[in-house]
Amino acid sequence: MKLKTFAAMKVKKSCTVKDRSLTLKADRHIFARLLVIRGKRDVSLKEVLTYSLGPIPWSLATADGSFVKTVKSKLLDAIEKDVVDSIVDTLPDNCVRIFDGMVIIQQMASLSLARFGEISEYVLKRITSRPGKVIYFVTDQYLDDSLKGSERQRQAASGSIWIHLTRRDQKRPKQFKKYLSDGVNKVDLLRVEEDNVVIGMEESLCSNQEEADTKMFLCCQHAVHRFQNPNICISTVDSDVGILAIYFKQQIHCNMFLEIGSKGKKRILSIQNISEGVGEQMSSALPALHAISGCDSTSAFYGLGKQKVYKIVKSCGRFKETLAQMGDSFDFDTNLFLLVEEMVAQFYGIKGCTSINDALYMKFCTKNKIPEPQQLPPTKDELLLHCQHANYVTCIWKSALTMNTDPPQPEGRGWL
Repeated sequence: MKLKTFAAMKVKKSCTVKDRSLTLKADRHIFARLLVIRGKRDVSLKEVLTYSLGPIPWSLATADGSFVKTVKSKLLDAIEKDVVDSIVDTLPDNCVRIFDGMVIIQQMASLSLARFGEISEYVLKRITSRPGKVIYFVTDQYLDDSLKGSERQRQAASGSIWIHLTRRDQKRPKQFKKYLSDGVNKVDLLRVEEDNVVIGMEESLCSNQEEADTKMFLCCQHAVHRFQNPNICISTVDSDVGILAIYFKQQIHCNMFLEIGSKGKKRILSIQNISEGVGEQMSSALPALHAISGCDSTSAFYGLGKQKVYKIVKSCGRFKETLAQMGDSFDFDTNLFLLVEEMVAQFYGIKGCTSINDALYMKFCTKNKIPEPQQLPPTKDELLLHCQHANYVTCIWKSALTMNTDPPQPEGRGWL
């Protein structure tokens, strides 16, 4: 399957920092020439700016075709600050414990464990060392056609190694971090872990979902049905899980906690307190807000942080209502797009503007100098593709409580 990615849109397949500088300079020259031409010919600059004037949309992609990245944890940080009693000191007794398995395995890269059998024993001791009524150990699947493929490639940019793992007493490679950058190795490692425990089949947890981020909420639902409204604690370092926990608290009736962070930044969040604090409408809007403002599988808007967009959305009921409706199906509802345009225009400081193309033109004209192309809003066409992709990702997240999902191929549903 050939997916339409930012990288595929580039004329050249390789790029360095110098190339990026030259490309941006070339785009600035385009803007400068537009200003000169406007003074000499009857050309509508406003109309010209409705088109993409470069090989890729600079507000949503980097010169090498990658997503624009943002600090995605800032959204959860902003929500925590909004709710007075978001953090609690201790967990209730006999919590159901749900662990993000790959987080634990990744953290072992710094430990001096010599053999794979020792790694297996360490993991088992780690998850059983804390009191818990029952333990869920949840991991990712590694699919060939994955939305997270580009992110995993970025994380493995320094290289990876593959080792055929056949026995528990096999030596661990010295470059363990590179070893863990290959999904095949992680699957082999988990098979060693299976040999250390008694295994039984639980059909209601046999899910085809790719990410542990969503499967952990399927485990929450399973625990509620099995143990009748228990206290549940999810342990992870990924802020995506925190955003989804706030959303799913309305559907999973339990006392939910999130143990998040690493080392000195670890804290326990009361999801119930946060959900009540931000309100039902904001809780429903969070998955789409997280996707549209940038996560592992979607691009961020260049220069726009999570805290800024959260502040804008939480002050507007119409924006919250619109975002809450995104991801209800895999096909983006274009009836929502007019309000999304207004919302994104406000992200860029243009209030009361219902056309993102008009906002782009206004932003261009208010600059005292020729603007950097990545600092301008996307065009309407670019934003629509971004919304289609964000909607697709949001729909996958919202489907977490469905054991087996059958999402359509992402091709034709926005930027990839």
